[in-house]
Amino acid sequence: MSDESGTTGRRGRASRWLWGGLIASLALNCLLIGLVGSAMWFGSRHHSAAATGVTNIGRVVRMLPAERRQTIRQLVRPDLDKMRALRQTIREVRQQATVALTAEPFDKAAYAAAQQRILDAELALRTLGSQVLVQSASVMTLQERQALADAD
Repeated sequence: MSDESGTTGRRGRASRWLWGGLIASLALNCLLIGLVGSAMWFGSRHHSAAATGVTNIGRVVRMLPAERRQTIRQLVRPDLDKMRALRQTIREVRQQATVALTAEPFDKAAYAAAQQRILDAELALRTLGSQVLVQSASVMTLQERQALADAD
């Protein structure tokens, strides 16, 4: 009888160690997944965002002295209206895509065409944004361009 109780006691201790090890392993796995996912999600945005045209130039321009802000704003002002119009177009084609997606019966060609219009409009906006970035950078000093590169 004492052998059985001793065996049960060891099993209880072993099972506690096993559960503790499993929980620790699960916690480490979750941490690792979080770190890898975070690096994949945020890491690609950090590197050379200004070089690819994905940046918030407005933040940098607002930090400049008034005369420098005015120079850059005058340079890009004509394109800003075009960018607003493209953003409105994107909103409209997204709405069209939603209508096509929820239509009954589902029309695959109509939905595919709406998706293509979204891609075209987003590409046009990104292209224009890149041109505005290049125009702005062309009149910036080295220190201002460095601030732009560090903005994202």
